Amino acid sequence: MKIKVYKAPFIENITSRELSNDKLGVFESFVEGLKDSSFNLSTFYNNSKTVKYIEDNNIDKGIFFSTGAEYELLGNKLRYKKSTCHLLIFHELFHMASTKIGNKIIYTGFSQLDPKNNLAFGFGINEAYTSILDERYFGSKEKQEFYVGVYQISRSITSLLEELVGQENMEKWYSEADLPSLIKCLSRYFGLSSAIRFIDCVDKIAYCNEGYYNPIMSVIWYREAITYLGRAFIKKYAIEFYLNDMPVLDYLDALSIVRNIMDKRIVYPIPFKIIKSRKYTDREFERDVEIIENKLIKKYV
Repeated sequence: MKIKVYKAPFIENITSRELSNDKLGVFESFVEGLKDSSFNLSTFYNNSKTVKYIEDNNIDKGIFFSTGAEYELLGNKLRYKKSTCHLLIFHELFHMASTKIGNKIIYTGFSQLDPKNNLAFGFGINEAYTSILDERYFGSKEKQEFYVGVYQISRSITSLLEELVGQENMEKWYSEADLPSLIKCLSRYFGLSSAIRFIDCVDKIAYCNEGYYNPIMSVIWYREAITYLGRAFIKKYAIEFYLNDMPVLDYLDALSIVRNIMDKRIVYPIPFKIIKSRKYTDREFERDVEIIENKLIKKYV
């Protein structure tokens, strides 16, 4: 299936900063919590004016886990169970704050959905990063314990992704539903087709419920995604070393950290009898570093 990524929708002007439609009493806390972040709140202010609330006492009966709250993208609706929604209400507000619709496409954070053709792309990174933001700005011990087993693999990949492209960029692009900017940034490291494939790998892991439904393939997709990221980090540090006078010892230390990242294995919270992916050898790592360095030297030095 050929994946199409649509151009990012325009950034909306804020019609009003008034938070009058705050039935659950959480909007002010959301805005206050993000005041020192790079999060663009334009979409949040606009969606908050028209969001509809639906009290649903059956919302805890989910397939994978109980949430107590759920944001419906298409209708700008917040479903909630009053007694349990406190845990993930900010998670759902992040979805509300990053969702807009244009040209029959739903743009939400790092995900794009085409309801007419039943297509979606970027779900894995989007959900993982939403949980990262929720824990970062509205964390609690209860929430931390909840997220331990939720989006476990895709969260670990997405955390490294944020380290690669920068927290400020990630927060801004997510809040503006600007998946193309993320892809453009990744393309500088490993090309457009590989950037698309990287995001698709994380989608596949998330759709398999973080590997519970297909642990063998999830190990393969994880290894592929980590290899893309590892090579991107090598290129990033090689540029710093060859073009920006990064000290040689710092460069070697950085490569050592990347080497450990690329050899990291999936650790499931419950034991699986699965075939482990082939070990990424030192020789393979040295070859990757050599190829990337030679390309940089040829181009710039």
